[in-house]
Amino acid sequence: MTLGHKIGMLIPIIGITFVGVWSGKNVKSESDFTIAGREAGPLLIAGMILGTAIGGSATIGTAQLAYEYGMSGVCFTFGGGLAFISMALFLVKPLYEAEVQTGPQILITKFGSKAGYLSSLFVSLGTFLSIGANILAAIALITSVFDISPLIASVSIGILVILQIYFGGVWGTGIIGIIRTILLYFAVIISCGIALNIMGIKGITSQLNFNPVYNIFERGITNDLAAIFAVIIGYLSTQTYLQAVFMGKDVKASRRGVIISGLLMFPVGIMGTIVGLYMRSYYPKINSSWAFPTFVIKHLPPFLSGVILATLLIVIIATIAGLTLGISTTFSQDIYGKLINPKATSKKRLKISRLTIVIIIGVGLIFAITNLKSVIIEWTYFSMTLRGTCMFLPMIMAIFCKDYIKQKAGILNIIFAPALALIWSIFFPDSIDPLYIGLLTGIIIFSFNILNETK
Repeated sequence: MTLGHKIGMLIPIIGITFVGVWSGKNVKSESDFTIAGREAGPLLIAGMILGTAIGGSATIGTAQLAYEYGMSGVCFTFGGGLAFISMALFLVKPLYEAEVQTGPQILITKFGSKAGYLSSLFVSLGTFLSIGANILAAIALITSVFDISPLIASVSIGILVILQIYFGGVWGTGIIGIIRTILLYFAVIISCGIALNIMGIKGITSQLNFNPVYNIFERGITNDLAAIFAVIIGYLSTQTYLQAVFMGKDVKASRRGVIISGLLMFPVGIMGTIVGLYMRSYYPKINSSWAFPTFVIKHLPPFLSGVILATLLIVIIATIAGLTLGISTTFSQDIYGKLINPKATSKKRLKISRLTIVIIIGVGLIFAITNLKSVIIEWTYFSMTLRGTCMFLPMIMAIFCKDYIKQKAGILNIIFAPALALIWSIFFPDSIDPLYIGLLTGIIIFSFNILNETK
């Protein structure tokens, strides 16, 4: 690392950290911290979503997957784009008009308070795994750039995340999300352009196996379809993205923000995949998680390389921050505020939300340090499976089929669908994807309920 690299990295990181702390001036209450007082416009909503959705898994993780499996790398961002377009078309209006602050609160309206507590547990667990995956991506980035240990890298990550969201909440996440989305597109366009200029289209495609589906399903069609579907239902079930809908000043603002997010997801995965394929050709023996940062260091001028490396780090930090904020909001609202201390004031819940952020980051760092050799994006896919099997079907039923569904059916899905998916992944890791097991469980439960109700 030259002085140019270090200066290029330092400027964006200091700037973004300052914005995170400065955004705290907008926070006067818990509502400001969690849903921006329901005053956000489309750009802030898109910033909140993209600031979390396009993170380490969508950039470094995508390049890593492309390095190992080819065009399978596009599955994550393709699924994310479809998720947000679907949300905009079908779910934004009913979600916004529910006038709640968390996803589990939607389930409470139909399935009772027990459904809220149980769904909070599984959704938070799934989201935590995604936090761990992005911490892994950040550690891979920092250790590939600086000669420091994973432990020191992880502590640095924790400090940066806490500074970004501790003060400003969704305001900090949204504003930083707008800035970092602009920086990210600059980074991936430059990197993809250089890779294509060196190798050309023929050179890139030479890294692909030309099977009938052009290598998109190189890991197996059931695995990659499950990955895409897991991302779709996982995003539709994640507190952070539901929170973005709730913070809009009206339905139109929320829908526009979600559509912008969906459209901007697609190109990132394609460009990240091209970089991964390039690295597979020219650097076949490196650690696959270093593919994207190594490309940047090797092929860009020092100052520009530093800016892009800082952008990748900011991208990952913002994702960790957004997901952490989602868990802290769920805990402060649905566990602490409803179960532990129902009489807590708004100020008290705000303190609990901030304390929860610190605890989550601490546990996440321990998780990442003990799983350093994992494939980053695999943790993200399983995270989506847990969130989706717990929340997706019950939420759809609560919104669109509430007259036909009994409380018991919703609770049974919330308990058994993610639990069976988790058990299946432990005991049968090389068989059917656990997503299918969890969804099938939910479909059976709700089908029996509807048949009994329509007799």
